[in-house]
Amino acid sequence: MDAEIARVVQATGVAWDSMVRAFEAAGGAESSHADLAAAVHPLMVGSGVDNPGWWGQGATVAYEKQIGRRVTGQSSAGDFQVAASRTVDAKTTAGLAGDDSPAAVRDRVGAVITGDATVCLVGEPRVSDTPKRSYWRCSLEDGASLEVAVAPKNQTRVTVTLTVSDMVSAEQRETMRAVLKEILAGL
Repeated sequence: MDAEIARVVQATGVAWDSMVRAFEAAGGAESSHADLAAAVHPLMVGSGVDNPGWWGQGATVAYEKQIGRRVTGQSSAGDFQVAASRTVDAKTTAGLAGDDSPAAVRDRVGAVITGDATVCLVGEPRVSDTPKRSYWRCSLEDGASLEVAVAPKNQTRVTVTLTVSDMVSAEQRETMRAVLKEILAGL
């Protein structure tokens, strides 16, 4: 059994065969991602798992890979994305002492990315905040998009997540994975 399928089965307690029957009853390979996710959602709710919508999405992606509709890292729209994260000390992110707020960490990480020669930015970065996270977003020269999300982990640490989306190939995804890991290692 595929590792992704095994994770969904283990977390939900729902047999993969049951999920596949739900997908096939909804039209299988002929159905949209949204229709497939809706078909498996009642199984996830019935399993009692926390966040049944998230697990339903995971099951749907695993099914789409199984039927050849997508490959690892590919969205339902056909583009590719990759994310990497690291939990760091908020006060000394990127080797710089300073404010430990998520917005301040976001700005320090943004400065690191702006100075990284392997990341070619287009235009000015956009920043925003929600009650849970601070974001730094920019467009890349190759048409992809980069997002930095900073969320508090505890009193002194934050989780920094870097996500690149709108990539055109699995090869580009793997190249960006290495770049993201290198940036995170420097934090």
